[in-house]
Amino acid sequence: MTKIDKIKELIEKDGLVTKSRHRYLVDKRNYMFNALREEGFTFQKIGEIFERNHATIINGIKKHKQLTKHKDYDYIINTKLYKEELESDYIEPRSIEDDVLRCQDLKELKLIQERILMGKYF
Repeated sequence: MTKIDKIKELIEKDGLVTKSRHRYLVDKRNYMFNALREEGFTFQKIGEIFERNHATIINGIKKHKQLTKHKDYDYIINTKLYKEELESDYIEPRSIEDDVLRCQDLKELKLIQERILMGKYF
């Protein structure tokens, strides 16, 4: 599966085309805007995929870069699974027990829940 295929699968699976303004979905959308841009997609083409205009895409990519630069904790947690999925061809099997023991807050616990739903544990 190519990176573009993974991106399209995640967009569909998580319903990122919706108009929802929940922070976790906005963060995931912005991350995907940036990932598609890095793959060479135009702002207009990304906008067509997400049913948004090019200005929204430009703003989302700026927001992604800003939050990444400042290491915004919520943004990192909300996009961590996408980063793992897109930046690695092979993801080392994870132990749910290890992740639960290392978990420091409810946001990380939510991330573990998402991993369970995605079948990331052995």
